[in-house]
Amino acid sequence: MIDGRAASGAQAAGWRRSRLKERGLGVKRVGYNSGYTESVKTAVSVPDDIFRLAEAAARRLRVSRSQLYATAIAEFLNRQQGDEVTKRLNEVYSRRPAKVDSALHRAQLGSLEKDSW
Repeated sequence: MIDGRAASGAQAAGWRRSRLKERGLGVKRVGYNSGYTESVKTAVSVPDDIFRLAEAAARRLRVSRSQLYATAIAEFLNRQQGDEVTKRLNEVYSRRPAKVDSALHRAQLGSLEKDSW
C-alpha cells in the first residue's frame, strides 16, 4: 500500500527509490555500469590564460579536460597531504634536539670531504 492505495511491485520499488533519493540516499543498481568512475559534475572559474594552457595540455596529452583537471587536483591534494606529514614530523623532531655521537659526527664530516659532488 502506498498512500492508502494498492501498489504493484514495480510501483512500490519506484516509491522506495524516490523516498531514498529525497533523503539523499540514492540507490545504485547492482550490475549497472554508470561509467568508468563515480563522478560529480561541477563548474569552476579559471582565468582565461590558465584555461588556454589547460586546453593545449589536454590536447597534447590526449586526455579529456575533465581528466586533466581531475589529475591536477589529485596531484595537488597528494602534495598537500605530503606537506602536512612533513610539517607534523618537523614539529615532533623540533621538540628535542638531535644528539649525534661526536665520533659518528666526525666520521660523517670526514666522508663529505672525500666525496666529490
